[in-house]
Amino acid sequence: MIRKSVDCSAGTFIQSLIATLETLLNKHVMIQISESDLDIKDGRVRNARDFLKEL
Repeated sequence: MIRKSVDCSAGTFIQSLIATLETLLNKHVMIQISESDLDIKDGRVRNARDFLKEL
């Protein structure tokens, strides 16, 4: 019974860790998109290939 409890806790921890990583990745992408939007508004346009490398 104790082992099952430990497995469940480990699974919950891993799910939480995955959700945290996904959130961080999404935030990074949103920051890059926001910066690109500002660059376009300011007339600084980057090569699409360079932009995609940053993602």
